[in-house]
Amino acid sequence: MYSKLSIGTANFGLNYGINNIQPPSNNEINKILNYSSKIGIINIDTAIGYKNSEKIKKSISENWRITSKIPNLTKLNINIEKDLTKLIEDHLLDLNQKKLHCLLLHNAEDILNFGDKLWNILIYLKKNKIVNKIGYSVYSPTILNKLFFSYKPDVVQAPFNLFDRRLSNSNWLKKLNSEGIEIQIRSIFLQGLLLDKKIQKEKFMKFDNHFLKYYNWLHEKKLTALEACIQFVKNYEIINNYIIGVKNLSELLLITECFANNKKIEIPKYLKSEEYDLIDPNYW
Repeated sequence: MYSKLSIGTANFGLNYGINNIQPPSNNEINKILNYSSKIGIINIDTAIGYKNSEKIKKSISENWRITSKIPNLTKLNINIEKDLTKLIEDHLLDLNQKKLHCLLLHNAEDILNFGDKLWNILIYLKKNKIVNKIGYSVYSPTILNKLFFSYKPDVVQAPFNLFDRRLSNSNWLKKLNSEGIEIQIRSIFLQGLLLDKKIQKEKFMKFDNHFLKYYNWLHEKKLTALEACIQFVKNYEIINNYIIGVKNLSELLLITECFANNKKIEIPKYLKSEEYDLIDPNYW
């Protein structure tokens, strides 16, 4: 039932999200991951830059499917031909793992800067079974127009939620599926913004009318914001992984309960937005 869920760990090592939430305690992380394993969640999303390897390695086994990400290479002072493979090997040691399920570029535009030199290293890591799949994380599907046909990935990770539907509206969601690409979706709660009325009023007052439509529709359908966000992404069955971030076990229990609900809800198109300063955290 929960095989498509993936535990996002950005907040395990960093202050993360619109509320800049502090990382959960090691004990709480253990509870989250142990319960996840118990109910059949075996996907986990991390990154070298999250600095949380020590916190998660105690609670995961080799049965977990780990997606991790290489830091922005334009900011990382390394010689990629000499040092990138060692960086990944050290990361595996930190995680106490033999291989990664997926290795993604955190900054997809690194391919534009390093080209074949970088992509060939990722292919080397895959051929040598250090990773199973390679690909990139994107913030907007427009970058796929520049990269996809020259550097075809095994995996693409992208934001997608009921306000931000760019991946679907651009037809890239269908395109990726038709090409057999693993599709990982993050930011299904828009870093928590879609669930937090206080932050909406404090920092996004210019979008009051949009949020009013949102809450009027929720009231009409007798839905919680959490239920609506989860049902929106569940409507797209071609998605392979839904990455969720939680700060405690109680949040995970609420989310998994919503995912277990199989009722179909049609989400109105008028709730989507094209305003970057609403749907893209890079503009916040």
